[in-house]
Amino acid sequence: MRTFSVLACVVAVAVSVGAQAQPAAPPPAASAVPPAAAPAGQPPAATPAGPPPTAAPADPPPAAAATADLPVAPIETPVIEACVPRCRSGFTCVSGSCVSSCNPPCAIGDVCSDHGECLAKPLPPLPGDESAARVDAGVETHDGFFLRLTTGPAGGAVSLDVSDRDERTWSGGGWGSSIDVGGAVVRDLVVFGRLRVVSLFDPKVRVGSETQDLGGDNFFVTQGLFGAGLNYYVMPINIYFGGTIGFATVTTELNPRSGDTQRQSSDVGFGIDLDAGKEWWVGDNWGLGVALRLSLASVPAGDDFAQDAVFGSGFVSILFSATYQ
Repeated sequence: MRTFSVLACVVAVAVSVGAQAQPAAPPPAASAVPPAAAPAGQPPAATPAGPPPTAAPADPPPAAAATADLPVAPIETPVIEACVPRCRSGFTCVSGSCVSSCNPPCAIGDVCSDHGECLAKPLPPLPGDESAARVDAGVETHDGFFLRLTTGPAGGAVSLDVSDRDERTWSGGGWGSSIDVGGAVVRDLVVFGRLRVVSLFDPKVRVGSETQDLGGDNFFVTQGLFGAGLNYYVMPINIYFGGTIGFATVTTELNPRSGDTQRQSSDVGFGIDLDAGKEWWVGDNWGLGVALRLSLASVPAGDDFAQDAVFGSGFVSILFSATYQ
């Protein structure tokens, strides 16, 4: 009987401890469905009072404020080493050394461009290409403005043919000069105007079959020409051929020792020059050369000599020239 009483006490204590350990049931959650509207004429149903809402915790202070007093480590700037002298085209400077701008490197025979692209290496110029480039640039080319100055020794004869009289002829050596100004109509073909003179110094005088001596007097016979000409260059050997036609005159001048100068001039006739020469370039636009010239003229004598007389002249000149074009 005592044993049964003790067992009953133990069971009662265990039931009491289990009831205390059971957690309390959570309050019912608020329904997400809003309450139905009350019928007309009736007051709305009262909402059961619940626990007061819990206040949201305050935001923590920004991290910047917490670390405002912490020391800041300095930022190290990388040192860029320059390449001296500068890298050539297709290369870039890395750590003081010039390396190819192309990655991967270009194949053999190709070159790297400034944009990092592999391009085919240009072929070396063929013989004559450089000369063609200079011609295209107007260097050592016969185009544009043309100027030529010539001077040199000459020899020839001037004859005066008078009807019913013996022919008078002056012959000997002298000097000739000319100036040409013009321009190229196409490359190597030049049109110009010319002023030219050629003179005989103390020539021999022959009247018929007899030779006369002027006794040391200074006597000159000059033939002049003013006309237009055409000149063509054979390139690249720079040999030229030209011709000029224009108005011609003949003048004689006697300066005796007595000082009484005698000067006679013809009327205007026609003359022609035929030239052949060779020039060598001494600059981009200047050339020096040598030429052979044949000068012919037929001129009426005029009142200073005889009304029905005619001068005929022929000269050969070896000229040195300076040409700008």
